[in-house]
Amino acid sequence: MKREVRRKRERRAFGDIFPKYRISMLDNGRTKRARIEGSKKLLLCLEKEVKISLGDETLLVYGEGLACVSYSDGAVEVSGKIRELAFAETRKAAEGR
Repeated sequence: MKREVRRKRERRAFGDIFPKYRISMLDNGRTKRARIEGSKKLLLCLEKEVKISLGDETLLVYGEGLACVSYSDGAVEVSGKIRELAFAETRKAAEGR
């Protein structure tokens, strides 16, 4: 007697269809601007480092002369000499796995 193996169907979350966040970059030659839509919280804003909570992840922006020039309705705009963007998993997301 063979047993039929049922495969779990992949469930699609709201974030799979519509993005949870969006990052866009502008460069005018001297400075760069990064606009992050869908951010949850501005965690840190220093001249060399900016941390933005995206829920399950944290966006890290590294550079020089960084400034948060606007923050409204979950959108953060970071201006300055942006050198690097990095993502880090939050503790809650890491513990849930």
